[in-house]
Amino acid sequence: MFSLVLFVMLGALSVTADQCNAPTSESCDANILACCDKNFRESLNIHTRCDGKAIYANATCAMQSIESIIFTEGMENAYKACSAFNLFRDCLGQTTRSCTTYPYYLQNKYTLFDSKHNQGLFTRLIFQCGAGLDAFLNNNKCMVNTAINNMGQFDTCRGEFVANVKADPDRTCDYMKEIEGCFEKPFLSDCGVEAAWWGCEIVRLTTSIIFPQCGGFCAAVTDAKTIT
Repeated sequence: MFSLVLFVMLGALSVTADQCNAPTSESCDANILACCDKNFRESLNIHTRCDGKAIYANATCAMQSIESIIFTEGMENAYKACSAFNLFRDCLGQTTRSCTTYPYYLQNKYTLFDSKHNQGLFTRLIFQCGAGLDAFLNNNKCMVNTAINNMGQFDTCRGEFVANVKADPDRTCDYMKEIEGCFEKPFLSDCGVEAAWWGCEIVRLTTSIIFPQCGGFCAAVTDAKTIT
């Protein structure tokens, strides 16, 4: 049933999309990327947000816009976001990897932090619409409510994490564990182990791109895999 709904939504989203050129190599093409990005934002009706700029122009603002859809109760909202993102990746075709990883942005005069932040945005969406999708759908109502109720705390944790890393970079990996716990605990107490794994993993995946030296995995992952 889920796959049928996803198929129908993919068709609906693709009807109004602009026709983008197909890439001819694996190297990211700025014009194709811009076209695919425009279709993605318009399909989610977020094209006027973030000053109307591409999602890779301000990854933080873009993620907030996308989360405003995902964190709305009802599985159809997660499907809508993921359908649009899957079409975005299909549009990029063989350039998907080069257009969604940081070297391309670094080569185009983005700072190292912003370049990796862009990769973090794409990595988060890949998880949300891939390995993390079942956990989110299985606990949708609870997780949406928990996310909304704790959004202020999550923002505080993000701010503290950045400030702490700048002040004491030698303890970066310790601070990573703290922010993972900040996201994991509310989902664990309100929704259970599977949701807690999702909350931790979505933070770990994005922060580990910027700080790959920390590695590790979320504590709830073993228990989450036993859930059927």
